Parts: sequence; C-alpha cells; structure tokens
Amino acid sequence: MKEFSPKKEEIRLDATLLSAIDYATFLAKLDNGHEFVAFLRPLRPPESLGLEAGKRVEVEFSPYDMQQAVILTHEFEPQFNSLEQENS
Repeated sequence: MKEFSPKKEEIRLDATLLSAIDYATFLAKLDNGHEFVAFLRPLRPPESLGLEAGKRVEVEFSPYDMQQAVILTHEFEPQFNSLEQENS
C-alpha cells in the first residue's frame, strides 16, 4: 500500500516592502495593491540583507492564507560592473 504524501502547495509572487513592523517582519504590497505581512526566515539578520522600504522581494504564500507570506529572495542594488571599467 502506497503512503499518501500531500504535495506542498505554494504561491510565489513579487512584492514591494512598505515598512518594517518588527525585527524581521515587514508590511508589503503586491503589484495589484493587496497589502500583507511578510516574515523573514531566521537564517540571517535583516540588516545583513539590506531589507528596507521600497525593496522588491519574492514572497511565498500559503493558498489558505493570503494575509501573511515568507520572504524568499530580494533584489540587490546594482553592483559595480567590472566589464564597464575594463572597456573604459
């Protein structure tokens, strides 16, 4: 007899951080205007990631609760491009 293993359902979307609520908790907004609470997994402190209002992040929602999400990735500021320096 086969064991039943439920498939993990997730919804991944891009969002913008609006403000910090707590140490690793942010108010965020989807492109369609939906606002929600976004949590950072406790892997690294938020300061080391440079998370602040206005940053774009990828979040993961449960299909059962669209009021809170987990921050998966975030956009970094453009870094110095070594190719531009070599061509100059």
